[in-house]
Amino acid sequence: PRPCHGDVLIDQWWARFGKQADEESKRRRKREQAQPYERTKMSERVSAAMALEEPERIFGSIVVSSCVNILYGYQNVGKSSTAEVIAIVAASGKTIEGLAIDKPRKRKVLVIDLEQPLISQKKWAKLKPLLDELGIYVVALGDKNGPPDRDRIWATCRQAAIDGFELCIIDNLNKYFQGDVTKKDVA
Repeated sequence: PRPCHGDVLIDQWWARFGKQADEESKRRRKREQAQPYERTKMSERVSAAMALEEPERIFGSIVVSSCVNILYGYQNVGKSSTAEVIAIVAASGKTIEGLAIDKPRKRKVLVIDLEQPLISQKKWAKLKPLLDELGIYVVALGDKNGPPDRDRIWATCRQAAIDGFELCIIDNLNKYFQGDVTKKDVA
């Protein structure tokens, strides 16, 4: 009924290294159970690629259709404002002088905002009539939805695609990395 010396040593070791051992065993188990990726002939990939349409430039050379496009930089350099302008241009179907945009047309746009406070939207007050017309949708996590949840964000994007949204802008992934720009490879 009372712990022996060996039990005490094991408990001390587990308190110190248990989490690490647990993570290592999870990785090892995952590696042992992993299934290999399917192989495809390169010529088959080329044939499949030939059937695809070329991507469209939605906003100059910054945003291209059928791709994940990332604006990455330090805080307060205008990433959020640029993302909002991209949303307006894509939803309006118009071009901006100096930007080459393939096939300008109206797109259904969703902005998932992880960071900007509601008061930041006052900057668009003069464009409110245009925004009413464009019908850009926003999911603003900072307003009332609690902290970011990757699974819910993924489900939101999946549902948006099902509902016919052609452009989903997620602002700001830095929220996941506490503004640590050294983690851009993770982002």
